[in-house]
Amino acid sequence: GLTSLPSGHDYSNTAYDTFIQSFVAALSLEQFVFAGNSMGGGIAWRYSLDHPEQVSHLVLLDASGVPSEDDSDPALIYSLVKIPGVNKVFHHVLPPFMVRGALESAIADDTLVTDEMVTLNYELLVREGRREASVVRMNTPWEASPHERLSEITQPTLILWGQEDTFVPVASGHTFDAQIPNSQLIIYNGVGHIPMEEVPEQSAIHLRTFLEAH
Repeated sequence: GLTSLPSGHDYSNTAYDTFIQSFVAALSLEQFVFAGNSMGGGIAWRYSLDHPEQVSHLVLLDASGVPSEDDSDPALIYSLVKIPGVNKVFHHVLPPFMVRGALESAIADDTLVTDEMVTLNYELLVREGRREASVVRMNTPWEASPHERLSEITQPTLILWGQEDTFVPVASGHTFDAQIPNSQLIIYNGVGHIPMEEVPEQSAIHLRTFLEAH
């Protein structure tokens, strides 16, 4: 939410890969643990495939990138932002109740969606240029996913998933676990799309245990 906007609103896989390579070079990182949630998880495992010498361990939290037959249940804002003409309204107007609705769709336990959380996400989304960028990103055509190459991922991989995820179904977590040779899958009951926020202590313990074991 605080990252500067990419030049030309380029949200292609190539653009993400190029940005991460630049970021890694700027910090002089030789090896690192790559963790990602949702779209970030999709970026993480693709990068691990293309730059295996850099990524020592991989952590996927409700990651995107594998096909699923389960129907997702997007929040209202995600449906409206894909309607031509209607999505232009979001350049100027963003009702807070839609931000709350999106969070409640992502999080299984609605009581975790506090007023403070809604306010924070709202304020990030209404920063200059952010809404226009979000409309572009969510309307960027899906690129073919190299999911058939998951078996080439050799890094120790921890897969954390919410059983109640309506954005990326838990079946996708099982697919990652079945295809990645050196993987461990942990599923959280009563948890949705963002386990690091819904069960922060539990997921942090599992992450620490995973890293210490390797």
